[in-house]
Amino acid sequence: MSHKTLIGGAAYEIAGGKTLVNGTSYSIAGGRTLVGGTGYDISFALPAAVMDLFSSGAIYCAAYANGLWVVGGYRYESSTKIACIAYAEKLNGTWTSVNVGKTGTYAYVTNIVFAGSKWVITLGRNQCSSIGVCSGTRPSSSWTWITPYTGSDSAYCNCVLYAEGYWVVGGRIEASNYRGVIWYTTDLTGGSWSEKRLWYGSNSETNFVTCLAYGNGYFAAAGAGGSSGSYGQVMYAASPDGTWTEANLSWDSGQDYNAIYCIAYANGYWAVGGRYNPTSGNYSARIAYSSSITGTFTAMVLWSYAKGMYNMVNGIACANGLWVAVGQGYEGDERPYYYYARLAYSTSLASGWTGKELWGGSSSGAQSANCVIYGKRHWLMGGVTGGSAARVAYGKTPAELADAT
Repeated sequence: MSHKTLIGGAAYEIAGGKTLVNGTSYSIAGGRTLVGGTGYDISFALPAAVMDLFSSGAIYCAAYANGLWVVGGYRYESSTKIACIAYAEKLNGTWTSVNVGKTGTYAYVTNIVFAGSKWVITLGRNQCSSIGVCSGTRPSSSWTWITPYTGSDSAYCNCVLYAEGYWVVGGRIEASNYRGVIWYTTDLTGGSWSEKRLWYGSNSETNFVTCLAYGNGYFAAAGAGGSSGSYGQVMYAASPDGTWTEANLSWDSGQDYNAIYCIAYANGYWAVGGRYNPTSGNYSARIAYSSSITGTFTAMVLWSYAKGMYNMVNGIACANGLWVAVGQGYEGDERPYYYYARLAYSTSLASGWTGKELWGGSSSGAQSANCVIYGKRHWLMGGVTGGSAARVAYGKTPAELADAT
């Protein structure tokens, strides 16, 4: 009579995290209990908190995978900049720092993925031509570096995705023009890589893929393109080796520094976030969304300050019916300008966004929130403080997370 109980001599199945009240089965999975037949949340969520993992460094990416919280970025040892990750089983537990074996000005981890018993990372933005691979249940200091591009032009890997049996890497090639590109393979460590050049332009400050996502049967690559000025760009395909199509996204003002830095598919919607410059010197942290990657995207400004070049959305995620965007705010009519790490959240992409200033409010350093994820009943975001500390903050809700900072 395994996984059953008796009421009045009758056996009742109670497998799968359920209990019985007067012979009726109720689901109590996910940290819930029953009082009078009503489920109440008793999950052991941690109080919201802020931690500086490295006294000198920054966090650029985060993941929850294989029972581990993992963040990536860099730290300084003496005057040497070291690309590193840190991981913990519990947010309030011990964090282990791992040097991934790369140093230098642009040595920082920008993306981390776990799939097929492998941890995979990318470094820098338009700075590193390889991806790092570490096999095992936990990331260690033993990394193998793989270069998807074997041509003679300069090439850089900015982001990585695993979906539908494909490993996909997004980045840039500096050929006759600067080109946003993806490479893909079904065999990460032993197979050959194929390439798709998605867009191109002559602007050396743009034309790159910054982020990748998969959802609802489509792969999507986003970033920036342009020759005179720059524009935010999204392209999509049903398969990496298929035909890539430009999304109907209005992110082109004819000005410089328009770009998309994050993309996600969740809750039936595609959403992107980045920076938009409608008129020179008036930058906005902006999102755009659509229920279909093949449809028309609707744009919305989450925050904007006068003369604020560093207003941007760096990360976006959705869980438990909430969309959360994080990034950087920047304000001031005259020097000194003031930097803020910022967060906004809403139950709808279309309206009702609540904005919060997190840490910052000084002219010391480019304070920013760079990534946000949800896992194991908690939101986690990472960034950098004005004192150049690598900071993470976590909480059960976005409001709790913001209040903790």
